[in-house]
Amino acid sequence: DVGGRAIAGGRWTLFKRDLGVEVWAGTDVVGPRSSEFSGLRLPGYAVSTGGLLFTLGDATITIRLRNLENRSPLEPWLDTSSVQGNRLGTEALGPGREIRFAMTLNLLN
Repeated sequence: DVGGRAIAGGRWTLFKRDLGVEVWAGTDVVGPRSSEFSGLRLPGYAVSTGGLLFTLGDATITIRLRNLENRSPLEPWLDTSSVQGNRLGTEALGPGREIRFAMTLNLLN
């Protein structure tokens, strides 16, 4: 029902603006919410986030880290691959630690 995000970071250019560097860190907050398939009220949680971004010419390299504490929060939808007692399905678990790497290259004709 309620959520928020706070991020702080900085950006620098080096070597006559040929190399750009951006660094940021923050937190994402999700408040208490209702389950979509049962009457449960799921607790709120917060996860950390951070990243690096490098630009060199037409190339951009991004490294993003999320959920460094490696906790899997309950999600409000049904996970039908699990069984609890004699009941099929429970609240799904969110992802643990995430590390994403991306490279973008602008190809000019």
